[in-house]
Amino acid sequence: MGRTWDAPTKFREVPLRSKNLPKPLRPAVAFAVVLTLAALVGFAAPVSSAGQPAAAPTCDRLAVVAATMAKLGEQASSFTIVTPAQMKAQGPERAAAYATETAVVYSDGIPCRYLPAVVAHELAHVWQARKYGTMARAERAYGAELEPVADCVAVATGWEFYRPYLEARGYGCTEYERAATSGLRRWAR
Repeated sequence: MGRTWDAPTKFREVPLRSKNLPKPLRPAVAFAVVLTLAALVGFAAPVSSAGQPAAAPTCDRLAVVAATMAKLGEQASSFTIVTPAQMKAQGPERAAAYATETAVVYSDGIPCRYLPAVVAHELAHVWQARKYGTMARAERAYGAELEPVADCVAVATGWEFYRPYLEARGYGCTEYERAATSGLRRWAR
């Protein structure tokens, strides 16, 4: 039962049925109910057959990185996964991943949902170095566009949810960056 205002004095009970709604709203209300139920079911915690909460899914980082690199056309042999402590000791300040001229190094502290985007971003740096011969030459050639172009590789591959350099500047890939991104893909090995 719903309530409606019966002017001027009180509420009156009105059964909530679709026939009480104007015809154009009936499909919209039905759709909203279905979406709400789907959302509630989707957010429910998984339960095992024994009635206990199911274990959280694990992240096979090696498989995620290898699959991402394969999707990008790169051999899976050109990456290393290290602990956050090792990354802090050997990587650039506050880095979760970095690229050398021949490989990518990732921290196993990167949340799994961001890993494909980070892989694509860092792999773009390897491709930039291959294109120009060294990382130093690539940095000189790209200048301030080095990092945004790497973000655009992830975006172009469909991993738009983690693009820190584009988000920091407040807008997406420029035409130059899109062109640079498409040119980099041929440097995959």
